[in-house]
Order: sequence, then C-alpha cells, then structure tokens
Amino acid sequence: MRILKNVLLMWVGLLCWHTVFAAQMVDPYQMTVASTGTLQVDQQNAFNHLIERVTGSDQALANPAIAKAASHAGDYLQQYAYQQQDGQKQMAVVFNRKQIEQMLIQAGLPFWADQRPLIIVWDVIEQKGQQAFVADGSDHATQLRTQAQQWALPIILPVMDLDDSMAISPADVWGSFVQPVTSASQRYNADVALMVKSYQDSNSALTNDWQLLDLHQHQIIAQGHDQGSAQGAIDAQMWQQVAAKLAARYAVVRSTTSGGEVQLTFTHINDFSQYHQIRHFLTSQPSVVAVSLLMVNQDSYTFVVKLADAWQPLQAALNLNDNYQPIDNAPYHYQRR
Repeated sequence: MRILKNVLLMWVGLLCWHTVFAAQMVDPYQMTVASTGTLQVDQQNAFNHLIERVTGSDQALANPAIAKAASHAGDYLQQYAYQQQDGQKQMAVVFNRKQIEQMLIQAGLPFWADQRPLIIVWDVIEQKGQQAFVADGSDHATQLRTQAQQWALPIILPVMDLDDSMAISPADVWGSFVQPVTSASQRYNADVALMVKSYQDSNSALTNDWQLLDLHQHQIIAQGHDQGSAQGAIDAQMWQQVAAKLAARYAVVRSTTSGGEVQLTFTHINDFSQYHQIRHFLTSQPSVVAVSLLMVNQDSYTFVVKLADAWQPLQAALNLNDNYQPIDNAPYHYQRR
C-alpha cells in the first residue's frame, strides 16, 4: 500500500510539473511555412526561419556555416508534409533538433532553450480619439497570437474582466507607467509584459510603439517603433523585433568545451518526481553540458553542473522559473516552492 501511494505521488508530481510549464514550453523545431510550389525552396525557407527562431536574429543567416547548410536544408529535416490551410498550401516541417544545435555550436552562434519567458500583451488601440485594450478572444488577439507563434514566443492576452479594468487603464500603457502594468500582470504569472500603443500617425500610417517590461526586475528592457500599411504587417515587424531583443537577453553561445562548473543546491525536495523535475530542467538548458548529483542531505540536493559558458544564462533561466526561489545570502542555493 505504501509503495502504491509513493507511485501515485510521483505521477501526481509529474502531472503538476507539466501543468506549471505548459504556458512557457515551446518547440521552435516544428513549424508551418507557406508553400512556393517548389520543395527545395520551401525547405530552405523553413530552414532560414528556424535559424531566426532559435537564434532570434536574421543576421545568423550570414554565417558561412549556416549559409552552407541552408543550401541542403533537406538534410536537417526529420519529417515534412504538405497541407491546406484556409485555402492556401503550406508545408509542415519538423527539424532534427540534435543536428541543428550541433551546427549552431560549431558555428559559435547563440540559441535559446525551449522554456521561454511568458509574455502578457497589453495592447492599446487608439481609434477616433478613443483608446481600448485588445482583449483575449478578439480577432486582433488571434492575429497577435498567430504572429507570436511564428517566433515561438509564448504569450497571453488579458481577459479584460472587472479585475483587469480595476487594476489597469489604457492610459497606464499609453503613459508607460510601470507600477500599474506590473500589478495587473501578477494574476497572469507572466515574466515579461509587452506594452503596445497602436495608432495612426500624422501620415495615416499604422504604427506600433512598444516596450518590454521585465516583471521580475520592474524595469523596461527594450522598446521599438514599427510602421506599416496593414495591421498584420506591423504586428509581424513587432514580433520579429521582440524575439530579437529577448533572444539577446536569454540566448546562449554554447561552446564545444566546458566553461566551468557550479554546485547548485535545492531544498524542500520531498520525493523522486521533484528531484526528476530539477534534473530535467537543468539538463534542458543550452548553457548546461552535464549534470551529476553530488550529495543528498535530508530534503536538500546538491548538483554539480558543468557549464558551456558563464553562470549568468543558467541563473537567468532559474530566475524565470517560478518553481525555484533564490535563498538570500546563499549563492547557488534555491528553495523549491
């Protein structure tokens, strides 16, 4: 009976873990692209977009190793299939993660992990002098979500119910007021807030002025200004820039040799599933080369983590994870929440 209870607890723990991470886990290695009618061109287009998704920059395409690989992009495909979507032919592709990451390592290019910061989008549209939020479920919200998915960015939009309306107003976003945006974002458990002002400028051009707010540090970390002739085109420009800014913050250059090691201690570990969660999290980080368990002391587990580069990228990933809280005045020590 006791064994059965422990097994049940382990499975419950694993199910809870998947629930916690569902909003932030992405798979940039599978996507759909519009078909040109030529297989080789479609594969190359998908490959180029993949490189942008995992590095956050189209400049990576100029790297000689990447340019060479793009010429035979089909070699990096795990599977592909053509399909019809809204009357348009598309190619759905899945790339070989191991091959792509090895190529990026050899090219010395940064790439970021599948767990990415969850973004709450506070988008205010001004029309005829009136300002209003884009709420989840609206057509514009669907468009924003589709554009963000193209860059493997996990987003959430506010429901704009009574709680949201009491916590934040369009004027707060228009005035770039950090405090009310931070407070209103807490219910969504997001890591970053994207504050957007959408309007027509003096030349009647559609415009997005946007800012990225780090909700953990309560400070603006990036901003941009995009113009276009159609709302969808502007959103595409914005998400490309947002992806680039976040990748510059979280992507890691993983070298072929170790960059050193750290000993990380986690407390409040009460069963095997919680140990497994931590180990899986560590080994899934691009900056981590290897993980081994050094010591167990009651509910405290200490790991030796070999790094590909500096400690800061892994530290940033831990800070993004709501399951682990740094212990004050104890470097490399975390408490499981």
